[in-house]
Amino acid sequence: MHAAIIGYGGLGKLHAQNLGAIDGVMLAAVCDEQFTAHDDTYAHFGNGRPRADGFRVYADTASLHANEELDLIICALPTHLHAKYTIEALAHGCHVFCEKPFALTLAECEAVMRAAERSGRTVMIGHCMRFWPGWRELKDMVDAGRFGALRSISTHRRGPSPREGSWFFDRSKSGGVVMDLLIHDIDFLNFLIGEPDDIIALGTVDDANRIETVSSHFSYRGIAASLEAGWMGSVPFSMGYYAVFERAVVKFENGIMYRSDAASKEFMAAPLSEESGHGAELVYFIECIRNEEQTERCTLQDSYTTMRTALAVQHGVARTEIRMAPELSAGRMPEMRLASDFISE
Repeated sequence: MHAAIIGYGGLGKLHAQNLGAIDGVMLAAVCDEQFTAHDDTYAHFGNGRPRADGFRVYADTASLHANEELDLIICALPTHLHAKYTIEALAHGCHVFCEKPFALTLAECEAVMRAAERSGRTVMIGHCMRFWPGWRELKDMVDAGRFGALRSISTHRRGPSPREGSWFFDRSKSGGVVMDLLIHDIDFLNFLIGEPDDIIALGTVDDANRIETVSSHFSYRGIAASLEAGWMGSVPFSMGYYAVFERAVVKFENGIMYRSDAASKEFMAAPLSEESGHGAELVYFIECIRNEEQTERCTLQDSYTTMRTALAVQHGVARTEIRMAPELSAGRMPEMRLASDFISE
């Protein structure tokens, strides 16, 4: 298979590295107007063997499609470009793996879904937590009822703030911290449990109207969930969860999964695969292409549902913003607007 990556930032380079570990897949080209010719960080492809000619570089997708015979495209562009370039790749007969989130609006998602149906190509959105060690095991526990019914779950996802001037800070391009971080846990809970019945969402916003942190609470029939995410200055990235079952508590912390059941009464580390979710999702996507199957583990309808939930959280935050203005440092309470109702769709 000949593959191309559109958008060669951090995730684009990571996907390039992961492609190199998959038999029968060659990175033929990269499309990025800001690509630097001396960037040889990921010069080894094809199962670790260096390619003598490397990959070809294009500044625009018109040139890419005119000069390459491609089987699949990985779209790792800023969010507001996902729909446009996914639809374009489908029109050229390519299978498409597009980074999360699906897009910025449900209308854009629907346009991609129609284009995918017309083309007959395989399209998957990169919701990597469905494949992440420690998270996929939790899904298996819930499905098997290993420790009885799930009663509650809390998740957190925190990381450093984007650099000043980054497109991430422009909500019209990125969707902000909800679409950057929280959507991972939104999607996983939809995968784990289903859509929530009710959502309550609060957010802190800086003086430039940038959402920095989000605290949301989802309710289901018999299950409560709490999801937190935030850009927090220079704080290192971290993610984790606590899942409370009838007969056990399971947690994921610092890349390690622990569980405590009625017999042990203390947390014991559980062995996990060393494969990353980013690598596993690409392997799965390519297997689906080879087998001429749709991506049942992460369908476009799944990703559409996740977008609907994420947009509900965004709407809730917009109605309940806590403004972290300079007066906070003076000891005065920040302005706060409370939502008068909750939304469930």
